[in-house]
Formats: sequence, structure tokens, C-alpha cells
Amino acid sequence: NGPQAYWEAEAAQATESKFNLGKAGMRLNKLMALCPLTEELMEDAGQLSAYLTSTISKRLRWKVDFAIIQGTGAGMPLGILNAPALKSVAKESGQTADTVNYTNVQKMFNACYGDFRSNAVWLYNQDVEPQLMNMVIAGSSSDVPVWLPAGSAYANLANAPNGTLFGRPVIPHQACETLGDHGDILLIDPSQYIVGYKSAGPRFTTSMHLYFDYDLTAVKAVWRITGMPKWSTTISARDGSATY
Repeated sequence: NGPQAYWEAEAAQATESKFNLGKAGMRLNKLMALCPLTEELMEDAGQLSAYLTSTISKRLRWKVDFAIIQGTGAGMPLGILNAPALKSVAKESGQTADTVNYTNVQKMFNACYGDFRSNAVWLYNQDVEPQLMNMVIAGSSSDVPVWLPAGSAYANLANAPNGTLFGRPVIPHQACETLGDHGDILLIDPSQYIVGYKSAGPRFTTSMHLYFDYDLTAVKAVWRITGMPKWSTTISARDGSATY
């Protein structure tokens, strides 16, 4: 849909093409952390404020990371694993449960639309790591390793810090599911995910009134943020029946 290009004859009237835009509503979701602190702790721990800000920020970022991968879209961002554009690759016939083999990742790479590959990254649960480390392609004289992490004997074939797989970075992340479950390893282009927010980070406020009779001060962090994949469906190949 949208603007198209056509081969035209000299002095011929150009063929017009109009926008045909769909609608995608994004409502900001509210992520909050509320932490009461005793007045004694605030008086006695000089570095408490910096520690608390750093710790709460990490917790909020983890929640956002997890939502981008697994969010339901209800009161939180819509995650990649629940997106209508998701392309899943099933295990091979007769493949042992809770394993990942070369054919699996080969099909995943093939299923990633060509224009997105240059920016794609692999995300995986660390339970998958031993599978990648032992993954080989059978050769006539010796087997060839598929994944070569940085620091290996063949480090020239891999890039720091985690190495590459099919030339794309390999990143462990706990938002991925354990080995054998849907979402244990993903190949994604992060630029194809939209994030909307009111501010680049959480807003911190404090109040001595909420728990005044308990002699506590409340620290609150609020981050209004949302997200969703750009694509509402898989991409159909120009020729053939494949989807990406």
C-alpha cells in the first residue's frame, strides 16, 4: 500500500498512487514503583538516595525489557512474542525435546525478512547457550562450529562481546523463555519496534505525608511508556508462498 513507482514512457502522464494508511492506536501505560523508607534509614545512610534511584531504575527497565519481548498489550506494551507479525519456527521432525540445532537457526535466519537482517540481533535465554556452543555443521573431514563466541580459538570469526551467529550479534537475556519453550531464542530487528513515552526515564517524587504516622517517607517512581511492533502481519514474498 501507499506510494508506488512505475516505468513510464516519455511525455506520458504519470500513474498516481495514493496513501492507504491504517490506524494504530497507542495508549501510554503507567509503570510504578513505591518504596517507603524509615526516617532513621534516610538520616543514617548518606548514599541511600543514589542507591535507591539506581536500583529502582534497573527494576523499571527490566519490566520494560520483559514487556517488549512478552507483553500482552493489556495495560502494558505489546511484546514481540504476542505480535501478529511473529514468524515461529517449529522443531524438526524427530528432534529431541529441549534442543536447538543448526536447522532451527538456519530456518529462523531464512524467515527474517532480508531488509531487516543487517540490523537484526539474536536474543536467547542462557539455558540455550550450551546448545549453541555445541552446534556444528558436519563436514567431510571435520565438523565446523556454527557459533564461535569471542575469546575462542577462532575469535577472528566472531565479534565481541558475545560473538555472532550468521553474522548477527548474539545477546543473552532473561526475558527469553527457558530452553525448549516458545521464545527461548529469537531473531529480531529492534528498529521495527515502536516505543512511545512521556519522558526518556522514570519520574521520581517523594512524600512524607503518605505514611506520616509511621515516620516513613515514600519514594515513588512513575514511567509512562508503551510499545508495539510496527507490523500488523507477516510480510508476504513477492514471488512464491513464503512469509517473513
